[in-house]
Amino acid sequence: MPSKIHMAPQKYYHIFNRGNNRQLLFKEHDNYRYFLQLAKRHVGSSVDFFAFVLLPDHFHFLIRVKPQEELEKLGITDAPKLSRKFANWFSTYAKAFNKRYNQVSSVFEDRFERIEVDSDNYLSYLVYYIHSNPEKHQLIDNYKDWEHSSYSTFQTTNQSKLILKDEVIDWFGSIDEFNEFHNTAHAQWTYLERQP
Repeated sequence: MPSKIHMAPQKYYHIFNRGNNRQLLFKEHDNYRYFLQLAKRHVGSSVDFFAFVLLPDHFHFLIRVKPQEELEKLGITDAPKLSRKFANWFSTYAKAFNKRYNQVSSVFEDRFERIEVDSDNYLSYLVYYIHSNPEKHQLIDNYKDWEHSSYSTFQTTNQSKLILKDEVIDWFGSIDEFNEFHNTAHAQWTYLERQP
């Protein structure tokens, strides 16, 4: 298990968590939509979002913490205050989820995990990894068709209210190279999956 590192300004992180005892975090379409709305509301001013996937029992995001000056304007003067923004996001969702389904329980498993993304190669691969997760967990035959992922955001000319898609496409060079990277990484993964 990754350690609970403190997030620092202008660094990239892979954040993820799952349902307590692997229970469902998202039971219906409105749950997914609401969780993303809360992401924007609670942490959208303090981090940038680059990729995400929401699965029934867990989620993954690729984020970058805003520069120190921007955080200080928000009153975020240290890492624990930034972590509290995330805690508020998840707590707000958990309370609404429990109320909607008339239950009293921990919705998430412990605190969210975070891993610093420390290389360009890792950054590129993580975008693919996040997008391909639904297929890896055998929830769908083709990850490109999963509705609750940022993958489709990159396939349209529409601007995203959450994802900084132009910046992501620039990492790869173009949308064609973004798609080629996904296709190549996926072909390698499916090849390895078939090996004895």
